[in-house]
Amino acid sequence: MNVSQARLRDAMKELKLRLEHTRPQWDDDARAAFERDVVEPLEQRVQAAMGAIARITEACAAARRGCHEGDA
Repeated sequence: MNVSQARLRDAMKELKLRLEHTRPQWDDDARAAFERDVVEPLEQRVQAAMGAIARITEACAAARRGCHEGDA
């Protein structure tokens, strides 16, 4: 996992932790809608972004290897 992926993962964890800390004061239909309409889709997008970052990182590493092989 690279730094960008770790930062996204950590930010999502922090959001969920802070949201959970609000549960004693905010536990109603609006909260449920917020989790369903905002947090869950955001979590899916974060997971997709992390996958894309992994693919880009691997493609860049492969390109670097290809460049170095041409130097030999």
